[in-house]
Amino acid sequence: MKRCDWCLGLTALALAAFFAAPSADGALIINEVHFDPASHVDQRGDANNDGTAHYKEDEFVEILNTGPATVNISNYRLGDNDVAFGSMFAFPGGTTMHVNEMITVFGGGTPDGFTNQVFTDDGSIGSGLGNDNENVWLISDDQADTVEVYWGSAVPLSSGAVQITSASSNPDASYTRDPDGGGSWEDHSVADTDDNSLYSPGARITGEANLPVRLAYFRGLPASDGVHIEWRTVSEDGASHFEVYRADNPAMEGKELTHVVPAAPGGYSARPIDYSVVDNGLEEGVRYWYALDEIDLDSSLHHYGQFEIVTLRSNAGLPAGRHLELAQNAPNPFNPRTTIAFTVAEATPVRLGIYDLAGNMIRRLVDAERGAGTHRVVWDGRDDRGADVSSGVYLYRIETDRGAEARQMVLVK
Repeated sequence: MKRCDWCLGLTALALAAFFAAPSADGALIINEVHFDPASHVDQRGDANNDGTAHYKEDEFVEILNTGPATVNISNYRLGDNDVAFGSMFAFPGGTTMHVNEMITVFGGGTPDGFTNQVFTDDGSIGSGLGNDNENVWLISDDQADTVEVYWGSAVPLSSGAVQITSASSNPDASYTRDPDGGGSWEDHSVADTDDNSLYSPGARITGEANLPVRLAYFRGLPASDGVHIEWRTVSEDGASHFEVYRADNPAMEGKELTHVVPAAPGGYSARPIDYSVVDNGLEEGVRYWYALDEIDLDSSLHHYGQFEIVTLRSNAGLPAGRHLELAQNAPNPFNPRTTIAFTVAEATPVRLGIYDLAGNMIRRLVDAERGAGTHRVVWDGRDDRGADVSSGVYLYRIETDRGAEARQMVLVK
């Protein structure tokens, strides 16, 4: 994936590896697949732990990052061979996987009690995972990176896949790699020598919990009132508090402590917790670097790498001779339509696009020459494929031969 320098200044791309190449630097594998009968028979138990056994909602696919680097899987698609690429489950923007981290995608329901990252599809994974004839695909948004598993008589893709051979034509079971992380495929109840369990979403075959992933992300977003900083912990173990630091250089020399935020009560949490602060009173259009420290109850310190950001400029009092002005969209927040206005001082090629927080362009609005003056463009909340995008914060960026500007907008449904 190409480095997006303007995104580093405008979005919240925390962690240096956030824009690393997807699986060239981190090997993603499908580690476990749980499938249930094709008929309405809820015989495999409550895998998602929501209190109800369901033949599609309790199906799951477990993905593992075997390393050696953090991987950004924003907008990766997961599904079976019975649905089109655009209809597959898409991981949200900002979804990353640390080394040795597991992510589980259930068919649906309300998963409860998991310490790893968990997602749900819209009621089933694809059309529901078949027992004796199925392909499961994990595909990057640009379709350049494909991870595939198939079993039964399904025809594999040219990517080259590992075939799962089931013991019977209708196993109604979980298959897992034994050992985790790249071993051969085995029936889960056979591979689990501890208690012969049927499945273990987000955990080792033996039931050992997934390695702790303390921090899911640390990022920021420029706003009219300063920089909005947010981070999420997937779990906390003995944490006391967090300290946010700001500096005007990437080496964090002369850094300033801006915020002290208490951790989970008692210092422990098995559930994700979201934190946010606003750093205000900053100069406009200035580049800053932020870092996050976690201080534990035993006074030990964990440092999380910084992100770089540029504060917004006000449109008030623009200097004479300025060639480009990008106005705040209106209305904002909006649902589902909003108008974006921009002014150019002379005829010039204009490129205007909508981006998610991972820096991916989701809709190209203008890519043509525009004459001098003010122009208005309406965005209808859809991507380039014509699909409605989800609620959230988006960036819109204009670029001409004389410069570029970007702002944020909020879609609320």
